[in-house]
Amino acid sequence: MSDTNRPTAARAVSAWLRANGRSQGDLARALDVTPAAVSKWLRGYQLPPVWVRVALSRITDGDVPASMWMPEDQRERIGAAAARFVDAHGAADRGSK
Repeated sequence: MSDTNRPTAARAVSAWLRANGRSQGDLARALDVTPAAVSKWLRGYQLPPVWVRVALSRITDGDVPASMWMPEDQRERIGAAAARFVDAHGAADRGSK
């Protein structure tokens, strides 16, 4: 497999399931997808769609961030872009609205 980040994210999801006493079937039901789809993602045969990556981040309370499924160079580009934005405009005040 060429995408080395898929197994990292898949291993992180699997570890989270074990640590929290959950199964792939539990995850499939929570996401309203088939157990076969979850199995493909966790074995690295398929990359989950973006909405699933975001849902997994929320389900795991951020232990498996959506960006973990991205190749390293893309994660670095996102981080650099965010840093440039904050440098130019300041951090967002989350409590202002």
